[in-house]
Amino acid sequence: MSRFIDSRLLIWLITAFLLAGCQTAPTPNRSADTPLTNTYWKLMSVHGQAVTVGNGQREPHIVLNAEEHRVQGHTGCNSLSGSYKRHDHGLTFNQIVTTRMFCADAADTEQDLLDALEHTARAHVQQDQLTLEDADGQPLARFESRLMQ
Repeated sequence: MSRFIDSRLLIWLITAFLLAGCQTAPTPNRSADTPLTNTYWKLMSVHGQAVTVGNGQREPHIVLNAEEHRVQGHTGCNSLSGSYKRHDHGLTFNQIVTTRMFCADAADTEQDLLDALEHTARAHVQQDQLTLEDADGQPLARFESRLMQ
């Protein structure tokens, strides 16, 4: 009888061990918001207009460096850089400068993005979406996070 109990216990322990090994790791929380800083934010729309990237153009984007409080990115034609300041949900950009290349295909997007940055008063991140808003809460530009390369 004791041998029978030992065999059943051994089978139970082996089964429990095997089942424990088959458990999957918990899935990451997909509802977590992407951090505002140190994230590559690809411009998706500005002033309500979808942004398209033409052949040979770089995609418009921004990255807010948390340590230096600097913004860097690209307008689709020119590189941009400047500083930013955060407070509560507030976000303002200052001293934005760009290189001065001429790109006929990206001129409108570039000007609209620079205008949106100039008038930004607030920023909201929800999951992988960043929305820049003016002082009245009107959306100026919408971005999506991308993996930094």
